[in-house]
Amino acid sequence: MKMLDEIKKRLNTQDNRITADPIFVVYDWDRIPTSSDYSDYFMFVDDEGQIADTQEEFIDFLKENDFKLPFTDELKEMSTDRLLDWLCEEQGYEHFRKVYYIKKRTFINVFFTEESANDFIKQNHYHYSKEVHIYVNCLWRNPEMQFIRNSLKDGKFTFH
Repeated sequence: MKMLDEIKKRLNTQDNRITADPIFVVYDWDRIPTSSDYSDYFMFVDDEGQIADTQEEFIDFLKENDFKLPFTDELKEMSTDRLLDWLCEEQGYEHFRKVYYIKKRTFINVFFTEESANDFIKQNHYHYSKEVHIYVNCLWRNPEMQFIRNSLKDGKFTFH
């Protein structure tokens, strides 16, 4: 009963973001590998997975992991392709690659209240990217969900 009271309170006091019958959906972004013909987005990877999104992050990764390289301003000024060629061909670090990708929004979960959606993200952040977010949708023409939401909001659920 306490849970129902808490849901009712949240439904009646939350910001609905100017949306009738709002529902709060948690989404994240998946990265789908593709060729450079289809995307400008890329990341640096090694044999174990993603290591950096930018050239600056990639150079920081190399420094932090004690790669024996001459870290000069010249590295920052190289194009990403030239930097990878230099690392692989001249320095012998052949396991680095540049992977192009497209971003695809992926459904994670849905909540009656924004507070619950935020709590979910806080409790499970380590499963998702830094871009995990809440999107507000409405239950337009969804009478089943509207009925459940309104019943929760009005405190009509009772248990014997």
